[in-house]
Amino acid sequence: NVNTSNLWIVNASFEDPGFVRLTGKAKEDSHVTDFVAALKKTQKFADIKVDRIDTNKGDKPEYKKDFAVNAYLLGVDPKKKKN
Repeated sequence: NVNTSNLWIVNASFEDPGFVRLTGKAKEDSHVTDFVAALKKTQKFADIKVDRIDTNKGDKPEYKKDFAVNAYLLGVDPKKKKN
């Protein structure tokens, strides 16, 4: 389970077929890895991993980390381009 008070999704982008990029803020590194583990358990992704976790010195001090997660949806061919 992911405690939603520890993680905040700022943006989700869906650029290439099946590719999802989630960016956000977290209180600790472990909250990001817990989030990725929970997404893996859904078995909706062929691949999902943390792209980066950086220290955040922004306006929300309770969220100390900025992060990005990249994922490919299961069953979607990433080589097939959008029309």
